[in-house]
Amino acid sequence: MNLEKDLAKIAGETETGAVHRAAEERREQVPPRDRQTEVLRYLEREIWPKVPSGLLGRGLTEEEQEGILGYGPEGV
Repeated sequence: MNLEKDLAKIAGETETGAVHRAAEERREQVPPRDRQTEVLRYLEREIWPKVPSGLLGRGLTEEEQEGILGYGPEGV
């Protein structure tokens, strides 16, 4: 079964035109994604509950930041 050909035949359009119109209609139905909200929800649901309460909201010390970046007594 070839959906594109079937759709084009039913709609009286070319395959390209039928697929293009179907994609446009689908785009109108699907709400845009808010990536920032999705990431925040993931953090709230999956990550933050696993962090010990004494560490939540605490910033990193300069020494911890440098360790993460790979800086040490001898440099990078």
